[in-house]
Amino acid sequence: MATRLARAKRKIKAARIPFRVPEQHELPDRVGAVLAVVYLIYTAGQTSQAEPALCAEAIRLARILATLMRDEPEVDGLLALLLLTESRRGSRIRPDGSLALLGEQDRTLPPTRAQPPWRQRTPSGTSSSSAAERRAERTVTFRRSIVPI
Repeated sequence: MATRLARAKRKIKAARIPFRVPEQHELPDRVGAVLAVVYLIYTAGQTSQAEPALCAEAIRLARILATLMRDEPEVDGLLALLLLTESRRGSRIRPDGSLALLGEQDRTLPPTRAQPPWRQRTPSGTSSSSAAERRAERTVTFRRSIVPI
């Protein structure tokens, strides 16, 4: 993976592709690709026993996007999908870590709430998100409590 990243960086540098933040009018054209990547990150976390933290990272990114792009219903839709899927994780994952088919799932288990990023802890016990991310999450949570999805 590191080799691929290094190769991609060299290619971008050689082609002199500038890195810049897109203009406001360019964002709607790019949101679909960004949401697809966030969903792929979540899916990779579900299918990989080695990287389960990817699911939490995808939810964190979707929440930040929902805060930054309040007028994009696709962002809210993705966040809702990720949170709903995450809430059923307990019934969807077998004890060995593999995914259970729908017929095998215990649908009587209550949904679990996805843990907010500021409550997630790293192995050292420190918070895994910055103060800005915690403020953004509280804003999204407050907004969602006023206008439910």
